[in-house]
Amino acid sequence: FRLKSNALLLTIITTVTALAIGLLSLCYISYYSAEKAAEQNVAADFAMTNQKDAKRFEQLLDENNISYSIKEIYVIQATFNLEQVVEGDPENMAGDPGKLPLAVVSDAQIDGIDVHKGDVIFSGYTDLLQKFMALKETGAVKVKSRHETIPLNYIGLRKESLLSFNFTSGGLPVAVVDDALFKRLSQDKDPKLQQKSSLFYGI
Repeated sequence: FRLKSNALLLTIITTVTALAIGLLSLCYISYYSAEKAAEQNVAADFAMTNQKDAKRFEQLLDENNISYSIKEIYVIQATFNLEQVVEGDPENMAGDPGKLPLAVVSDAQIDGIDVHKGDVIFSGYTDLLQKFMALKETGAVKVKSRHETIPLNYIGLRKESLLSFNFTSGGLPVAVVDDALFKRLSQDKDPKLQQKSSLFYGI
């Protein structure tokens, strides 16, 4: 009787422990996923597009002796032709890969990135969109401004999110180009593609 009771008790304890471990694992996965989603949606602890609000927030931090760092990134929108670097069924893709509007930033504004003339790096592509429109490691792409189309050499994809989701159409990658090309595109940008704010302000 004692052996049967002990065996039953041991079975119950083992089952409860297994369930607890399983639930704990699910909770951790959910927490990790939420954290990653937050990083992709807001690329700073505090992200703003209104410079007046940002300066006011800085003032409040200074008044309370709270240290902080500032990240200012000027952003333009341009149309990219990614037909040569995308993989997957065109019917399931997030938009037309031949006419995809992407946020563009200068490498001069991004720490740790140095893009050579004629190259482009994509950064911050969400895992969900990657399943529908996977990008190759390298390849030829084109960027179109208002009056010209410029061929570029796509040299890789980074995980780091540089801008908030409102600049990236909900998770599309950010194109990082050399500063000279960024200025060239800025002078010939298509007004119809631009957003209300061209400045990402992160603290």
